[in-house]
Amino acid sequence: MKLFLIFIITSFSYISAAVIGQIEEKKGNIKVKTLNSIVKKKVAKGYKLQEGDIVTSYNDSYAKIVLIDHSTIILDKESILQFASATNLKQKSGRVFYKITSKKVKNSFQVKTDFAIIGIKGTTFIIKVTNDKEVLLKEGVVEIDSIKKEFELYRKKIKSQFEDFKSKQKEEFKTYKDEYSQYQKSMTKTFDLQKQHKISFDKNRVKEDDFNKKDKQEFKYFEKLIDEI
Repeated sequence: MKLFLIFIITSFSYISAAVIGQIEEKKGNIKVKTLNSIVKKKVAKGYKLQEGDIVTSYNDSYAKIVLIDHSTIILDKESILQFASATNLKQKSGRVFYKITSKKVKNSFQVKTDFAIIGIKGTTFIIKVTNDKEVLLKEGVVEIDSIKKEFELYRKKIKSQFEDFKSKQKEEFKTYKDEYSQYQKSMTKTFDLQKQHKISFDKNRVKEDDFNKKDKQEFKYFEKLIDEI
């Protein structure tokens, strides 16, 4: 009898330890494929997420996920997010909003995509794995790591550099239409993205820009979703 109770307690502790968060709110059709399953099942509000779970949101569906460290993740419609663990995620498609609040996960929280690995240092950001492959950072810092070869990174030249460039190339500049003319090129495997900046990916070519009005609206959209779902 004692051995049986020990087995039950041990099993319960193992299951509890595997819980990494829950679907706190949802709207529409949200499905989860567990680690040992070959099918997706429709889940309800309050579903406990475990390691290996793949969460899928469908058309006009949204999910608010709260991790055990109280970080918040919002899946937009038609998004797929895999939880390898509480601090290692793989975003397969769609738009996902992340608000990482725990200081304990700094330098350990990662989101992997098919174009880069994003290392989190306590921050608020959006990753888009759609026709546009982008990372938009509102607060904090994220580290961008290449999965394969070096990035061809284009960062905006400071104004004085750009003005100097224009004066030296005055005649040619009139007909020079390369969109990267305002950017300083470098080759790197890893770089940090600072707040109020975004990066867009075209294979190994990466372009960094300041936020524009549309980018700010992206965050307002998700912040409104947090209150609505």
